[in-house]
Amino acid sequence: MRYVAILAVLLCWVLLIAPSGSRVSRAPDLPAKVKVMLASRGVREEHAAWHLARDTMKLQRSQILKLRQTGWVPTRQLGKPGSGIDFLAMHRHMIEMVNEELAAVGDSHYRRVIGWSQIPWKHDDPDWPMPLLSSFKGLTQKEWRLLERQKDPDRTKQWRDSVRLKYDNDAWLREVSLDKLGIEIEKEWGIHNWFHTHWADSAGYAASKGPNPDDPKNDYLPDPYSSHVNKVFWKFHGWIDDRITRWEKANNSKADSLLKKGWLGPGHSISSISQHRMNLVHAGENLSDTTRIFSDDLRSVSRTWFLQTDSAR
Repeated sequence: MRYVAILAVLLCWVLLIAPSGSRVSRAPDLPAKVKVMLASRGVREEHAAWHLARDTMKLQRSQILKLRQTGWVPTRQLGKPGSGIDFLAMHRHMIEMVNEELAAVGDSHYRRVIGWSQIPWKHDDPDWPMPLLSSFKGLTQKEWRLLERQKDPDRTKQWRDSVRLKYDNDAWLREVSLDKLGIEIEKEWGIHNWFHTHWADSAGYAASKGPNPDDPKNDYLPDPYSSHVNKVFWKFHGWIDDRITRWEKANNSKADSLLKKGWLGPGHSISSISQHRMNLVHAGENLSDTTRIFSDDLRSVSRTWFLQTDSAR
């Protein structure tokens, strides 16, 4: 009887207590070796610097100067002609880099990045649930307001309708250039930022506030310094990358020549993705606190990068 009582208590916790504060994804995580590579300082700084350098309206002059001194001078800013190609090309490059690492690891449960075939719209989806806001501790009032807005069921419905009318609609895709498609997805109040905030979770948030920002546990989605360590990142960026394929089919045209024009960041004349990957990892290991790109002031801006826009726009 004693064991029955214990089991009953545990069952009540699972059914009643856990859902009120958290929802746990049952989908497999990235292999540990891949997460360690993604969590290395070099990879973290490159992804974050790429995003911050392209939207300097959010930065102070000293922060812009710091990025420029380390080579981060983008060809164009977010939202400008050509920036949509930059966005699609850079994240396709990241997917290719991770696919090479996955191939080297050889995990039969996770062979390559595969995006969502259908976005998991249900907030209680068994594989990709939306983490509940009630599980977060220590949010600022602004963070709470913006996360609450992006986790609202009405907001989810708006994006579901938008995907049906635009991104899954060949007629709409035939009306836009590939660059316009990328700009539309990446714009500040666009679906890309919704992805980064809708699936933000409390564990990643807590780790982002911890003493070691390079801990693999720091996979907070609203921060480009950490978002790519999160398994959800590769599902929605895989979905975004599939929009390129959808656009190609709708327009009976190949995107390769266009994507080659994308700005990936400084020093990207390297033809070997694997060599570039190792350069990033080793660069992160060898950087001292005085030579790293991300000083404390840039880190503070990065933490809320995808939360800085009021999504009511």
